[in-house]
Amino acid sequence: MNRFLKFSLIALFILIILVSGAFFYFFLVTSPFNLETEKLISVQNGVEIYSKNNEKLDVFVQKTPVVKIDSLKNHTVNAFIAVEDKRFYNHKGIDYKAISRAFIKNLTTFSFKEGGSTISQQLIKNTHLSNEKTLKRKLIEIKLTKQLEKKFSKNQILETYLNTIYFGKNLYGIENASNYYFSKSATELSISESAILAGIVKAPSQYLPTNNYEKCLNRRNVVLKLMQEQGYISTTDYENAKNSKIDLKLNEKAYDFNSLCLIELNQISKDNPYLFSNCKIYTSFDDKLQEILETATINNSEKCDKSAVVLDKNNRICAYYSTTNNINRQIGSTIKPLAVFAPAIEENLINEHTLILDEKTDFNGYAPSNYNGKYHGYVSAKTALAKSLNIPSVKILNSLGVAKSKNYLIKMDIDLTNDDSNLSLALGGTKQGVSLLDLTGAYDVFKNEGFHKKVGCIEKIVDKNGNILYKNETLSKRVFSPETAYFVCDMLKETVNNGTAKRLQNKNAVIYAKTGTVGNSKGNTDAYCVSFTDEYSVGVWLGNADNSYIKVTGGTTPTVISADIYEDIYKNKISKEISMPENIKIISFDKFEYENNKKFVLADENCPESEKIDLIFDKNKIPNEKSSKYSNPKIKDAILQYNNFLTKINITSDKFINFLIYKRENLKEELIYDSNENEFNNTIIDENLNGNTVYEYLV
Repeated sequence: MNRFLKFSLIALFILIILVSGAFFYFFLVTSPFNLETEKLISVQNGVEIYSKNNEKLDVFVQKTPVVKIDSLKNHTVNAFIAVEDKRFYNHKGIDYKAISRAFIKNLTTFSFKEGGSTISQQLIKNTHLSNEKTLKRKLIEIKLTKQLEKKFSKNQILETYLNTIYFGKNLYGIENASNYYFSKSATELSISESAILAGIVKAPSQYLPTNNYEKCLNRRNVVLKLMQEQGYISTTDYENAKNSKIDLKLNEKAYDFNSLCLIELNQISKDNPYLFSNCKIYTSFDDKLQEILETATINNSEKCDKSAVVLDKNNRICAYYSTTNNINRQIGSTIKPLAVFAPAIEENLINEHTLILDEKTDFNGYAPSNYNGKYHGYVSAKTALAKSLNIPSVKILNSLGVAKSKNYLIKMDIDLTNDDSNLSLALGGTKQGVSLLDLTGAYDVFKNEGFHKKVGCIEKIVDKNGNILYKNETLSKRVFSPETAYFVCDMLKETVNNGTAKRLQNKNAVIYAKTGTVGNSKGNTDAYCVSFTDEYSVGVWLGNADNSYIKVTGGTTPTVISADIYEDIYKNKISKEISMPENIKIISFDKFEYENNKKFVLADENCPESEKIDLIFDKNKIPNEKSSKYSNPKIKDAILQYNNFLTKINITSDKFINFLIYKRENLKEELIYDSNENEFNNTIIDENLNGNTVYEYLV
């Protein structure tokens, strides 16, 4: 008995030491931290956005609408309690039963996914703490949760939680979420709609109804079942709601720079959308460019959806406006420089002067056609791109290979699927489409010597004490050689000078551009103009989110809007031309060989200027074949035929060669033909012959 008592006392002593140590550690770790009531607001309400000139953009600081808990329907509030914290009104901030249950489940499943956090704990974590999973953070969370429960009533905590929780799509607070997904106030939500929003909270990236309909539907039904089991709704209500479809009525209004900034903020914060609460965001926003862009875009009278963006040389967003947000669309011919011509030049398959036969062609069942069904015979790659001819583009991609093209596009942040592995890619046919931002951003490779940098607008994020939480350090990556980039620039300049983007011509700016139109026999659905100078890139899209038809093409209204933007930007300054790399030289080729034989043959040094064609060429890819026909002219063949006192002399030679024909009789020579004084003729006839006489002809 004494031994048992002794053992018990030792065990009790050890337990007291452990408990005391735990309390001491808890006090030591948590003592610097206390509840800050001013943080109990939506993340958006605590965010300040600054322009590139460090000016606060008050007009862009959105306030999350607050809804009173008493105005919400019971089933809306109960949906969140049922799935997030069913003993919310019974515990004092920490649900020890839930923690024990989660602990046991984690041990048995080795998943460690269950956390047992209450609504109060979630509110503290979202507004006060980081997302790190450490014992220290958990202890601080427990302390602050206890303080929260002492200071506020349960309804106050629940109301604050509902007004700050994240619902995906950059939506904080139940009122924002309800307005966006269902175009109604949170006070009007049905049982099904309430369950949908409550289901999103666990993992917005997985359960968004706009992204994962089936997962969202299954998650909603889980919430409904919990509500029924906990007595919040009847069996009839459960069955009716469970059997209903998800009826979304998205309320998407005009989007501006602010929306892009907050979306990027959410991407940076990854799994914790509350990471940068109460912070200052410094961006690349330029208020003057925003005014120019909005004036050109909004004031245009075309009745359809519109999007426009201005990027600087580093692919940072300076200005943005859209009525549809940065949605993906089919991009038509704007893909041609990116997917076809630049890769083919890089792979040494073509150069910008390569002649391609533009004719109706069937590619094993795929039979595209040119706009208006017109074909132009042999055209240079430069002309084919400037005039946006479809057949040459598909021919080039067919020779290049779709796989190579896709590899280049991926390097430029153009996302593709396995379904995009066909020749329609040459004309912009992709399954999921491309956003205007990604499309415009991809063109930076041409003005930046073949380097690409991902599009963005946030430069750095600092906390209220000035500590840097995030700094943009996006690196450029090589996609094309400087020579390839310049060749495409030269081709895109031709598009402005003599192609589909003529409306962009500007006396103060050298502009490079590509237009694109998407449509069918019934009409057009999308129209683009993507352009750039040495300083800026401008992307403009017109269409309708519902795919209804528009009456414009890429070369009309989108190009006019772009022209108006450049007109304002370069009103009082001049842009520079993209500089030519040292390896690119102007080379003289034989004009006849180029135009008639479709060959690149270097011009003879004695070639007349009229018979030369000067083309820009990579000096490392200059062909070896050189003409000698002017320095060493030759008649290829001369055939003499005699019949009935008549001689025919057939000469085979190039037109540029002058020759003389002499007739010799008894050592006497007579000039019978001088090509320099006569129209070129391959067949010379001599009828002045006498019988029984020997003649000799000299050419």
